[in-house]
Amino acid sequence: MQRARPIAIALLAAVCTGLFAAAPAHAQVDVWSDKAFLDVNVGMQMSANPFEEHLAPIIYSERGSVTVAHAGSAPWTTVDLGGGVRVWKGLGVGATYSKLGFTEDVTVAALVPNPVQFNQTRAASKVMPAERKEKAFHTHVLYVRPLTPRIDVMFSGGPSFIELTQDFVTGIELAEGEAPFVTVAIGNVQTVARTERIFGFNGGAGVTYFLTPLMGLGGTIRYSSGGTTTQQGDGRAVDLSRGGFQLLFGARVRFR
Repeated sequence: MQRARPIAIALLAAVCTGLFAAAPAHAQVDVWSDKAFLDVNVGMQMSANPFEEHLAPIIYSERGSVTVAHAGSAPWTTVDLGGGVRVWKGLGVGATYSKLGFTEDVTVAALVPNPVQFNQTRAASKVMPAERKEKAFHTHVLYVRPLTPRIDVMFSGGPSFIELTQDFVTGIELAEGEAPFVTVAIGNVQTVARTERIFGFNGGAGVTYFLTPLMGLGGTIRYSSGGTTTQQGDGRAVDLSRGGFQLLFGARVRFR
């Protein structure tokens, strides 16, 4: 996923350069004249949003530690519905509702004190599912430029309002081995889902190819970002980021 950002930047640069270079050859194409538009997309979250939880519970009167690493990577799970209206010439305003949800397997790694020997920790780990849900409402100012009778390009940007729900670990239950308690295992893992509302921004570029005068297919590269501080399972603060590049494909409808 770390390679996704330079790939997306390269794609966005290629779209912008290629489309504007092609525009003079089609100077006879009028400016954007549609009254409104509707886009329906599915897509991929190209960037990961990793973070770690660090808990320090008291176990057998000693301080233990629990670490949970979240990769924050998502498959093709983005559903996207957007629309807008033309205001003046090639300028318009619009909004997009985007929904993303996935469950990842995270490893809960613990250092557990020995119940009968002081300062003798034992390692234990367990893999468990953790769910992450995102709902985003992207608002933007947009610019549309027709390049040919069948192709147009759109650039957009503006503020985003995001609701993020993430599972956090609140505690672990232990399964002790036999005396002298050299081994220990993690039994149940307690979790809590926390919801935060984030203010961010978005920007993107897209291309539409029209199959008919009013309907077509298109692709969009969008970057959105935002972050907040929330409480992890033991009440301490943890930074929780959201965003990155999204690659979207879908249907385009124009109203004239």
